[in-house]
This record gives sequence, C-alpha cells and structure tokens, in this order.
Amino acid sequence: MFGHNTNGVGSGCKAWPRDRSSFRPATEPTGVAVESTSPIRVLLADDHVVVRQGLVRLLQDQADIEVVGEATDGNEAVDLCRQVRPDVVIMDVNMPKANGLDATRQIASEAPEIRIIALTVYKSPDMEGLLLGAGAWAYLPKDGPFSVLIDRIRGHRGASKSDRLHP
Repeated sequence: MFGHNTNGVGSGCKAWPRDRSSFRPATEPTGVAVESTSPIRVLLADDHVVVRQGLVRLLQDQADIEVVGEATDGNEAVDLCRQVRPDVVIMDVNMPKANGLDATRQIASEAPEIRIIALTVYKSPDMEGLLLGAGAWAYLPKDGPFSVLIDRIRGHRGASKSDRLHP
C-alpha cells in the first residue's frame, strides 16, 4: 500500500499508510495529558530524494518513530500535514514552489500542535531566527549527528511550544 498519493497533490508526495488500531489521543477529553504509547508520527519534507530515502531508512530502525509521509516541496508538506496530521515534520528550508519557511509558517498557524524541526544546510543565526519566528520548534544543521535529530524528534512529547530547541 506504499505509494504515491492519488489525490492530485504533487508527483513526489507520499502519504504512508498507518495502522490506526493503536492510536490514542495525546490528551483525555478533559484535557489532561496522558502518556502515549503510539509511535511518533513523522512527515519528511525535502526536495532531495536521497535525503528523504536516507532519513526513512535511518528512522525505520527506531521502534518508537513512524514515517507517515514524504513531501518534495512546501505545498506538499502543508497538504500532507492536513491529511496525515503528523506529530513532527522534518522540514528542509530550500525547496521549490513553497519553501520551508513559508510552509512552516502555514503549518504552525493551522496546526500549532505539530512540531516542526527545520533541518537545513543554512547555519545562519538570521535563518534560525526566521524559522523559529515562523513557528519551527527546533533548528538543526544537516551536517549534525543523526542522534541529535532523533533526540529532537523524541523531545516533542511533553514539550510546550515555548520550549523551542536549537543546536
């Protein structure tokens, strides 16, 4: 059932199937937080196939993380977030059509519960400030260790939006 999304989104856009049998909301109806046993649902947004494929392969080895979709540009990232409602988005900055900054801004305004981790080649404090200001929860350079990315993905649980992270 893995494959391209057929709803007319972009040609590289993939929504991965999910087993809904283990899904539990992050809060009880009363608003009280509960410990979640479901995997952390991650959406990857990067225009480079090799980067997405590499991240998928690395994340597959993490029992508590599930890749639920892939987007090749910012527009696809926004559309997929509406469809699959990930917990975390790994967002490249420099992408065609809508860039990661614009997509971050839109996702953060529509779904503030989604944690966006900007993963980029830019190491500029100005770019970091722009992304965090747009609603990114963390800012990581692409040349950093995979373990830091995993820590940031796992760190989304129990963190408030004000607990923004950077390297």
